[in-house]
Amino acid sequence: MKNSRSLILAVVLFCALQPFYAVSLAFGASGVDTSLLNVCSMFSVAEMETVMGLPMSKSIKPRPVNSVGEERGCIFYDAKGHFYEVTFHPLYQWGIISNITPKSKQLPGVGDGAYLDVKSDAIEMTVLIKDKAVIEVRISEKNQRQKAMELYELARKKLP
Repeated sequence: MKNSRSLILAVVLFCALQPFYAVSLAFGASGVDTSLLNVCSMFSVAEMETVMGLPMSKSIKPRPVNSVGEERGCIFYDAKGHFYEVTFHPLYQWGIISNITPKSKQLPGVGDGAYLDVKSDAIEMTVLIKDKAVIEVRISEKNQRQKAMELYELARKKLP
């Protein structure tokens, strides 16, 4: 009886998690090892100021984003205190992200799949780059879709 319960639990867990990992399996689960990235050092002050359209904050230094697992990110601030965040997620997280963003608008023609969402504190763009990683950018200026696109393009060029 105990073995049959374990088997049933294993089957239920397998079936429940399968949609989350289907996309990563389709694109290959390897990609870039995002856990090795030091995102704050990947972007120069000049590059960030070009995207921001303002000088970077002198009082608030770039800092790593709180990460879960292998994702790595950095948050930058402009002189007015707006934040610009870049996070690189491993490929397998695309299935999870695409399933938890039902209100997001799909962005055709961006990467190999993309979503745009306006949250309470930011505009957020999440993009799949096939065989590499998932890039997420967030900007606290919610009406700055163009800046979000520029930050994504810059981040895409930085992927190894």
